[in-house]
Amino acid sequence: MEAITEQKTNVFKSFHGWQAKTIRTEKGQTFEICTMKRCSGNITTSVTKIEARQNNEVVITSFGMNDGYMSVNHGKFNATEKSVKNAHFEGLAKFDEKIQNTPIQEIKKEVPEIGDILFLDGYGKSKGSNGNSWIIYDIKSDQWGLRYLCIEKDTLLLQSKDYVNPFSKKFGIGMYFEKGYDMAFFGIDQNILSNMLIEAQNIKKQAEIDQKIASDKAIIEAEKKALYLSQFIKADRKKTTSIIKSYCLKTFGVQKIEVSTDVFSGGDSMNVKYYHSEKNEQLEKFIDSFQEGHFNGMEDIYEYHEKSEIIIEGHILQTYKYVFCTFSYVEKLPEIEDKKVEYIDFRRELSSVSLKNNVQIIDYSEKSFVVIGETKPLKEDLKYLGGCFNFRLTCGAGWIFPMSKKEKVLSFLKD
Repeated sequence: MEAITEQKTNVFKSFHGWQAKTIRTEKGQTFEICTMKRCSGNITTSVTKIEARQNNEVVITSFGMNDGYMSVNHGKFNATEKSVKNAHFEGLAKFDEKIQNTPIQEIKKEVPEIGDILFLDGYGKSKGSNGNSWIIYDIKSDQWGLRYLCIEKDTLLLQSKDYVNPFSKKFGIGMYFEKGYDMAFFGIDQNILSNMLIEAQNIKKQAEIDQKIASDKAIIEAEKKALYLSQFIKADRKKTTSIIKSYCLKTFGVQKIEVSTDVFSGGDSMNVKYYHSEKNEQLEKFIDSFQEGHFNGMEDIYEYHEKSEIIIEGHILQTYKYVFCTFSYVEKLPEIEDKKVEYIDFRRELSSVSLKNNVQIIDYSEKSFVVIGETKPLKEDLKYLGGCFNFRLTCGAGWIFPMSKKEKVLSFLKD
């Protein structure tokens, strides 16, 4: 890094009015001396420790908070070219006076050196915490400033650090160093550091090789997967819904299932409601498998899961950002066993009595009977009487009742 020893005073007019600026290096530290009119109306000269760059640029280090060296308030008056220039030279004189009376150790900004240990303070890390001891093994300088090449003492990770400040002037979360807290503190000398760097380079090379192998393997697996999936048809939203319904009715034996989907800004959703006499955990687990991920409330983001495609009946089914599955209780339908066939007569009418809407009452089993026909106008009444509508009955869609309610239902249906 090429130091700036002197830069002549420059008086210029900017958007903020007349200003004067000088760059000086004293006792190994470069300073920026600037005079201008502040928002308060006062004309002040501020002196700040700065860092010289290779392209002769200078910038204020850290946040400018801990790098201020001195300030001179000249009072309120018109900020003309002449008045600003005079105030600036007055500030330079006071700066020279202070420099002469200040020890060098209080002037030069502390900077880390090779062998010092850097550590992050913040985000759950502090001096001495696990994986937070970065030994400086080299220092580079470019147009962006100083870069400290480091090796982590325990993990042997290699990283580059910048914007490093002395811990004695800590200001918020950042990367810091502390004089005396160096590799010698842990019994590490130059030979040990050299061996650590060799091992770290070998670890880095092996990691790169492993990453390349994993990447090639992932490409091959992706090609195999694409070839396998090419034999199936990608189902649209309507086809997916149809397959889910038929699969659940056939596989899980529920009495009825409703599937609806919705598309909204930022995603989509599927709502499933099934009717049965008891909850079916296997069905609910199957429906949950259609959800693509979950919402992480701690970080306020939606996290997607890696999962395989769901393939049923030769179709790749769609998945959804959000999936909801609810259970609704209905009375269990009577089971028909082969030995009970003798009690069933699907064509025999109960009687020749004329019934409302020309509906029919049919014995379904020894424990139940069915009301079939034009039952839609009587829907609410039949439901109130304790009936359960089922469209999958062997004798056709109708309302099924326990045999104990036959007399009550018959009385209601008589014209």
